[in-house]
Amino acid sequence: MLLADSLSLALRLFGLDSVCVERRLLKRYSRYSGPLLLQRIAVDILLRRVGLVFSECRGAPIALYKGVTVLAGRGAGLRGAARLVGRIGGNDVAELLERIRPRTPKIVIDMLMWEVMSESEKREFFKQLLVLLSVVRNYLFDDMLALAPTPPEVTRWASRAGLHSRVVFAECTASQLLKRWGVRRVVVLDPYAPKPLEPGELTEADAFALGGVIDKEFVRPYATYAIYLLEEFERRGIEAFRRRLELWGSVVGVPDRLNKIVEVVLKARMDSEPLDTAILSTMSFSDKVSRLLHEVQRADKEGVVCIDDVYRAGLRLGLGGDELERAVRKVARSVGASEC
Repeated sequence: MLLADSLSLALRLFGLDSVCVERRLLKRYSRYSGPLLLQRIAVDILLRRVGLVFSECRGAPIALYKGVTVLAGRGAGLRGAARLVGRIGGNDVAELLERIRPRTPKIVIDMLMWEVMSESEKREFFKQLLVLLSVVRNYLFDDMLALAPTPPEVTRWASRAGLHSRVVFAECTASQLLKRWGVRRVVVLDPYAPKPLEPGELTEADAFALGGVIDKEFVRPYATYAIYLLEEFERRGIEAFRRRLELWGSVVGVPDRLNKIVEVVLKARMDSEPLDTAILSTMSFSDKVSRLLHEVQRADKEGVVCIDDVYRAGLRLGLGGDELERAVRKVARSVGASEC
């Protein structure tokens, strides 16, 4: 269940089927539509950035989700029963939302290997963390994301950055935090894991753990495995499964940025997308070019690569238009493809 589902339910339990967004708040939500608009409103309500006031209003409809219409408050149009305002108000809805919102899956970034990273890799980690928080907010609330154990350097950065969030910066280890939360099953996502993530494991996991290691300057293939061993999940009564994300039997081209990995998992879990579909929709252009080259080389049995085969492989990867043409040209040059 999305956080947006919880807000829709909370509003309907209060007898509300429409909400007007004050004119001065419209710009904040201009990038969002459909369920994502209600999702971001729910996040802001829980962060106490905005509040709901039970009073009649009017506005033009800009979104409809699960029986709740969101109106752009302009003084005319459809009638609404509550106003979203840029101040704290209407806390009854916020309190109910807090009680009924989803509490799984947890996303834990394990920071045991923080000190092995270079300064540039640490800076890259901070960039990915900001994007990761935005990804989590598209589905859940901030405190479903945790860092453990949090290095003082990360805590200071969050303070300096003025990060207005409820992300959990834990001092204990990830396994201790998960035990405290009552987590029974965790999937440790590791590209070098012996087995791929299965759909059943995806839906049944209470939490997903990722190693907080950025391989920007040095490749550290066993870093997440070392974290897995150090955490001793089983000793704390937690079932832990090391699993990799793969597409059609290979990890080539599968996104490896923290925010992208979590986006794949949440798309598949929360939107019920097949894992392959979630991976394809999250891959960047460069990811798809790498995978296209891999697919073409894997299919080349006789040393002859046809341009048409490269096009077909590109289409299967979801490439189209100018991106498809650019990718085919790149790969065709690399493998010496020709007309057949």
